[in-house]
Amino acid sequence: MAADHDEDLWLWTTTVAVELARRGRVAAGRACLMDGLREAETASRLGIGGAAELAEHYRRALRNFAIKFEGIRAGRRAAPAAVIGRGGRGAAQALD
Repeated sequence: MAADHDEDLWLWTTTVAVELARRGRVAAGRACLMDGLREAETASRLGIGGAAELAEHYRRALRNFAIKFEGIRAGRRAAPAAVIGRGGRGAAQALD
């Protein structure tokens, strides 16, 4: 994974996404992960070191999230969800 900050943000974002889903806000949890993935993909396109690996971590988290919280079997694509926040930031407010 990229820098420690990126790893910390990824861990925080995935934790918030799971907590939102456990509280019945599955779409909000997915949106946190999607925002993180978009930012990592943008960083990867800009050539930022470690960003491609970070994007793959988000993709894996999204696959696992879909299986656990959306009832989607491995290998099937999830339907797009509404997007909130950016990169999971602001998601802590969604927990209230």
